[in-house]
Amino acid sequence: MGIIKGYPEGSDITVLNTDYHYPHKKEDGKYTDGDITIVYKDNRTGKKHFQVINNPDYTFYAANDDVLVEHPVLYIERDKVHPVTVPYKNLDKKIAELTGNEDFYYENIRNGNRRNNRELHYLPNIFGSTMSVENHYRYLFNEQYVNNPFKIKKAYFDIEADTINMDEDFPRMGECPINAISYIDESTNIIHSFLLRTKGNPLIKEFENEVKSGKIFNEVKEFITNAVTPKLARKYGLEDFEVKFHFYDEDDEIRLIQDFFLLVNLNEPDFLVAWNMAFDIPYIVERINILGYDPREIMCHRDIKPEFRHAKYYIDTRAETFAERGDYYDISSHTVYLDQLIQFASRRKGQKELDSYKLDDVGDVIAKVRKLDYSHITTNISKLPYLDYKTFVFYNIMDTIVQKCIESKVKDLDYVFGKSLAQNTDYSKVHRQTVYLTNRAYSEWLKDGLVIGNGKGIQEKVPFPGALVSQPLNNSDYSKMKFDRQTVDIVDNMCDFDYKALYPTTACQNNMGPNTQIGKIKIEQKVFEKENPFNNKFYDRGGQFIEDYTSGDALSFGNRWLHLGTYTEILDDVTEFFTVVIPNAQHIRNGMQNGMSYQTNALMPGMQYLDEGEYMKGMLYYPGTMNKKEVLENIKW
Repeated sequence: MGIIKGYPEGSDITVLNTDYHYPHKKEDGKYTDGDITIVYKDNRTGKKHFQVINNPDYTFYAANDDVLVEHPVLYIERDKVHPVTVPYKNLDKKIAELTGNEDFYYENIRNGNRRNNRELHYLPNIFGSTMSVENHYRYLFNEQYVNNPFKIKKAYFDIEADTINMDEDFPRMGECPINAISYIDESTNIIHSFLLRTKGNPLIKEFENEVKSGKIFNEVKEFITNAVTPKLARKYGLEDFEVKFHFYDEDDEIRLIQDFFLLVNLNEPDFLVAWNMAFDIPYIVERINILGYDPREIMCHRDIKPEFRHAKYYIDTRAETFAERGDYYDISSHTVYLDQLIQFASRRKGQKELDSYKLDDVGDVIAKVRKLDYSHITTNISKLPYLDYKTFVFYNIMDTIVQKCIESKVKDLDYVFGKSLAQNTDYSKVHRQTVYLTNRAYSEWLKDGLVIGNGKGIQEKVPFPGALVSQPLNNSDYSKMKFDRQTVDIVDNMCDFDYKALYPTTACQNNMGPNTQIGKIKIEQKVFEKENPFNNKFYDRGGQFIEDYTSGDALSFGNRWLHLGTYTEILDDVTEFFTVVIPNAQHIRNGMQNGMSYQTNALMPGMQYLDEGEYMKGMLYYPGTMNKKEVLENIKW
């Protein structure tokens, strides 16, 4: 029996989305158990369905009683651990009970520091417990069902607000009426335009009369074709699109919004995107609240029970760039809502960044298509519907046209969908290597009889002391090559000290990893006067010892850690030896003295030399009467 009711293991179904909802207090004061909503598609019928699992289980692994795990490891053999299945809401509590940390667990609960209980997962005898519950169920789905990718249906939308009377330079969330929504559904080849009849704007009535007469439809098609050029219109599949206009009285704004979502839930596109959705969806949600309605009732799919409906948008405020953002919209729908801008920027993280991620700029660079320019009418979008309503409507439609052209060119949604399936990772984290590679390792290693560890826990990042990264734009052209008096970005005779490409190779070649670490050198007391020259608070004396030892600079290492002579001091000793101790050293070096031939080891009678490599043990030579083995054994490592 699989996790989806009515579908035994091996059924041809594919997961589209998973959303977990934490327990929350109900009106009667009691708490819910938490639930996870799984949206999936039956590939035989083409229909999509919900599965709501109340109080879902979660399986992790704990070391067997006869297995001692003293430090965090990368993985462990499966026969050394046993699975533990528990309701996900009780996961932290169960780990505390298994490890004897109940006091720690309850103390954090009493102090309102529940998040601190995550540290329990990093105990060395706990394994495979840090995967999110959404991704855990993606893994279970992938193990139990065919879960093959399918050709996805895409849709695009964009909203406009009547900001003519807004209080400031930019509208507050939900402040102004939504007066236009453009919606393109590729599966139906229809462009829908939802328009609000604003009182005091006679241009709207004129435009509506043109719609009723039918003359506007050819004009819209001609406008789109000319805006993107006939060639690109054919390339991006815009020639056969039909346009439908829907008008609503100013008092029926809520019905305009409701009809838009009814249409989305009726068409059920697999993905619905907006460019910078962090504005559009939160604005719609807050506008619905201001109008006195529940966003869950307006926006959610009707097939799901009211008590399991959710409509909340999460903005990743911790990220500094679009490429780092992990926004997502938790909505009870057969459709996945994604921010097209974030997916575009995240997929190209590490590549040369664009100067701007505005829709107009990206459309021009990627698809050779731009938004509608209305600057000949006004430079203020708030005034546009009152000066030229037709251009305002076309402007709103053109925004979604540009979105479609970009996606037709780059196919980011296909990439995101396929990668999410392959890596058992939700869409908000599908571009984060540390997340999706860990999720992939979890499933692949289990097949090989290994259970992944939870890592070393939360550790503070340690900066490299003295490192300096230069801004490339500030580099001079001094070292760059020149062709026909033109400087090109190719540096001649460059020395690059960043061996980044060698890191993974070296790690693999030497089998380096958390699981192969068997110890750590700790040197408690200060060894040399000028250690830690950068005053780095993370300075590790043992780590510096290994770094210096492996550098191959024997003289510096010997002076720093074994208090031997510096290069100058050794050179002075050697000079003194040949000029004072053995005045005739020149003749000895030539191998000739009184007509006799001398071997090299005859230069210093009574001395014996080290074998190759022994110079690192801390002595340059030994007196002939000293036992080398005994000396080596007495040296403290």
